Amino acid sequence: MLRVDKEKTVNELKEKLGKSKSLFLADFTGLKVSEISQLRRNFRENKAEFRVAKNTLFRLAAKQAGIDTILNYLDGPVGIVFGYDDPTVLAKLLHESIKKIEKPKIKIFLIEGKLYSGTEIRKLALIPPRDLLLAQIIANMNAPIANLIATLDGTIREFVATVDGIANAKAK
Repeated sequence: MLRVDKEKTVNELKEKLGKSKSLFLADFTGLKVSEISQLRRNFRENKAEFRVAKNTLFRLAAKQAGIDTILNYLDGPVGIVFGYDDPTVLAKLLHESIKKIEKPKIKIFLIEGKLYSGTEIRKLALIPPRDLLLAQIIANMNAPIANLIATLDGTIREFVATVDGIANAKAK
């Protein structure tokens, strides 16, 4: 690989590292081409990208991007999944693959600067997607107000019924 090509690759990796919200470092050895293709397709559909490059190039890009925490894990065959959206969706995809074919082996993952071991992927995979969590939070915040409105509405309805009953009694 020519020096110019290496510099271009390092710059591309640095850019991807800079804009990704999550990173998953995995050993993808032993996966069939069809399995890797399916994973890549799933990643693309979920705003993520899988990339394999030389570890020295990954190290240079990580240093330039200021992500020194992953340097110790860049040994042996490593592929990186760059997540640009919800990390729980990627964790679910990887966890499902691990359950089915016991591959890939997740070394570590990084979410918004915090490093996690690969064994914690199951915990992340069990978290509902971000949109569902936000909907649950909004529903929980809305519940007390809805209950208050229902209570006040019931009180007013009973008051009107009482006044109507008195008016009907006086009319007879």
